[in-house]
Amino acid sequence: MPNSSKKFSAAILSRRNRVASDLQRAIKHRWTIRQEGAARRIDRIAPACAELSIEPLQPTKGTQVFPTRLSEHYETKYADDLTAAAPTPLPLDMVPRNRFEGAVTTLAAVLPKGADVLELGAGNGLVAESLRAGGVPFANYTIGDIAKARLDGLRRTFTDPRFHLVQANAEQASATVQGRFDAVVMVALIEHLIDPMGAMTDVRTLLKPGGFAYIDTPNIAKWTRRVKLACGWFPATGSRNEGLTTYSGKDSDLHDEGHLHYFTHRSLKLMLTRRCGYRSVEFRPYFESPRILGRTGTELARRVPQLFSEIACIAYA
Repeated sequence: MPNSSKKFSAAILSRRNRVASDLQRAIKHRWTIRQEGAARRIDRIAPACAELSIEPLQPTKGTQVFPTRLSEHYETKYADDLTAAAPTPLPLDMVPRNRFEGAVTTLAAVLPKGADVLELGAGNGLVAESLRAGGVPFANYTIGDIAKARLDGLRRTFTDPRFHLVQANAEQASATVQGRFDAVVMVALIEHLIDPMGAMTDVRTLLKPGGFAYIDTPNIAKWTRRVKLACGWFPATGSRNEGLTTYSGKDSDLHDEGHLHYFTHRSLKLMLTRRCGYRSVEFRPYFESPRILGRTGTELARRVPQLFSEIACIAYA
């Protein structure tokens, strides 16, 4: 190789080495600056951190945990229940036209004699009082609700010694309710849960062998909601005006009154059997608009519940 070429190659190599060395120094210098900056920030916040007390986020078994936002919502919504009169019982032999009538007629037919019953999200106690007044021979009926105001109101009027009242969080029922039951009743509740799969799996652990959960929830695929969706409207299941207005005309405190999950007959059945461990699911349809179709509506709900009935089912453990 000629001397000129050797000198040129040596010059290129030397320049590349200088560039590499300069780059390494720059990276090291920048890293040092970042470390010093981080150290200064840590020095500033360390005194404040020393005063903090960190609580574990995971509840332990037996710990009662109630979501603050939801508790505040329901305590405010049901504050008047503190002084409310006992609900008027529903008859047991009617053709059901709403969720409560459906629950009462079904439970009266399927509850075993001497049953231990737990109702989560029991509200004003209408289902429990109707079963009692109708002479259903349960042994014990535990009424659970997240709203303390409701429970305090029920204590004034539910004096039957078979009734037991407890503040219960349905998200983790086994942590807030003691014992095992022949039936767990959940009317208009599962759609409010943050984790319905986890909650229903937990509910199954509260059931005795052969026990069941009775669940009622809105059917998002019902024909009326299909029409709304086809027209570009939100098919709300707990409110009006795209989920922003309550049925009484007030502004909703929670969107769609706190409905977080929407089910079809098929999706609920698959969730319960494939993900929550239930053996089988049996539907108990009813028709909610007798003024429109009367007996025809009842027959339509029985034949095609996916279109004409809300979801009411028995899930066997």
